[in-house]
Amino acid sequence: MTIEKHGPENRKMVEEALIKFNNDIEVLGSTPYVEADDQKQEQNIDWAIQLAMKYNLHLDFHLDYNLNEDDRPKGCIGINNVGNAFTPWGSCDPLRLASLCVGVYQAGTPKDAELLFECIAALAQEAIGLKDVVVRSLEEGQKALFMVVENDAKIQLDHISVPARRRLGVADMVWDPPELHKRRVVGQV
Repeated sequence: MTIEKHGPENRKMVEEALIKFNNDIEVLGSTPYVEADDQKQEQNIDWAIQLAMKYNLHLDFHLDYNLNEDDRPKGCIGINNVGNAFTPWGSCDPLRLASLCVGVYQAGTPKDAELLFECIAALAQEAIGLKDVVVRSLEEGQKALFMVVENDAKIQLDHISVPARRRLGVADMVWDPPELHKRRVVGQV
């Protein structure tokens, strides 16, 4: 939604679409990173926030293409466009995305790993309006979901067997996500 060039026409078309299809639209997306400078990026973000508030929409900002060294995730992280012409690679596995973000955000501490896990779990649930299923701390009798991971004792590589990495906590799962068939979610919400 560039502020310059065709910005006014683009913004007008978006608002007309929101008026016409308001009952069918739940999320407004924008790409502030395409703007020429920080001021225009902020104008893009302000415009999107105001429009989202006006029409009671969720927001999806693509901010991850222009990261500064000190940037850290402050909300949820998610996956889209896997296997299309722009991003013909990747996995739809949120845990693998969290693992990728360890390198992207230079987030190598256990606390960083826990934050990245929150970005694909509780924070992601809250972002899409599932606040009633988010569990941040457990109390007796409370319903919750748990991820159970099967740890291998050894891994067979060609003709040798090597000890497998044990995943004993959240950081271990973010740093080295287990294969999908070795994890399952159990519990109730």
